[in-house]
This record gives sequence, structure tokens and C-alpha cells, in this order.
Amino acid sequence: MRQRNKQINIRVTEKDRTKIIKLAAKSRCKSLTDYILEKALNKEIIQYDLHEINARLSKIGSELNHLVVLCHQEKIKLVNLTKYTKELEEPQEVLKNIK
Repeated sequence: MRQRNKQINIRVTEKDRTKIIKLAAKSRCKSLTDYILEKALNKEIIQYDLHEINARLSKIGSELNHLVVLCHQEKIKLVNLTKYTKELEEPQEVLKNIK
């Protein structure tokens, strides 16, 4: 049997407290503590590392800004943005799937 000698205290509304207690009573868990631990430790939590996406978007933004400057200076007249459209597809998909 594991030893539980540490506490975590949280604040909830009376409505949430009542709901948690009712759900715990209906569950297969022996106690409220067991129920809360089961829910907290066995639910999948998805984490995203947005640092890489942010860096890629920043790079694309810098390149696009440079192209705009060159257009305003009339050094270029036509820009093919297909490369950037393709580069934006993956970050866009990742961001769409974040819930």
C-alpha cells in the first residue's frame, strides 16, 4: 500500500464540490481522494511546444516583410508566394488541432 503523506489543497465552488462528491460516490473508487487521483493522473494531457512554430512563423514573417520592402523600393515587381503558402500549412494544421 502506498503512503500518502503530502497534501494538495484546492478551492472550488460549492456547486463544483457537490458535483465532484456525487461523481465520486457513483464511481468505483473507494474514497473521494481515490476518485480525484484517478481523474488527475489517468487523464491524458496534451502538451504543445509552440516555440518551434513561433520561430518558423517569425522567419516567414521576416522574409515576407523583406519582400514588401523590396516591392516598395521597386527592386522587384512580382513575387511568387507559393513557397510561403506551403510553409504555412503545417503550423496552420497544428494550431487548428489545439483545443
